Amino acid sequence: MENTEYTLEYFIAKFEAIPEDKWTTATTGDSEGRHCAMGHCGAKNSSFDAPIHNEEVKSLLLLTGQEKDRFPTITHVNDDTYPFRYGKTPKQRVINYLKSL
Repeated sequence: MENTEYTLEYFIAKFEAIPEDKWTTATTGDSEGRHCAMGHCGAKNSSFDAPIHNEEVKSLLLLTGQEKDRFPTITHVNDDTYPFRYGKTPKQRVINYLKSL
């Protein structure tokens, strides 16, 4: 069942409020307190089936279609590993991608 608290608008506002220097790629989080989109939601692992995902992470994955193997996934967008470019920084890419959905 989808959590109606976590909408696209919720995630766009959440990510817009996070400073650019708090974003990273290729990991959910690093020792300097930077995170990817999923890490900012509390993910400790980027796998969709990770049993440790909280409701916020699960909702982000559902909203972006990751559970349906849709490409690009939020991870591809954050890390800029998909041919269609959504922006120069992880924050820009994630927000632009969410706005495109």
